[in-house]
Amino acid sequence: MIVSQGKYVLQRKWAYMSRVSINYLRVKKVIEAFCTRKDKAKIKSMSR
Repeated sequence: MIVSQGKYVLQRKWAYMSRVSINYLRVKKVIEAFCTRKDKAKIKSMSR
């Protein structure tokens, strides 16, 4: 009983962690894209 409960908790924790990491990667990608766009705009305004 206790073992199966521990397994269940581990599975839930793993599912939560994987979901968080996927969301983190997605957000990171968006932020990186935003930053590069910002930098490009900055360079464009400097060259003007």
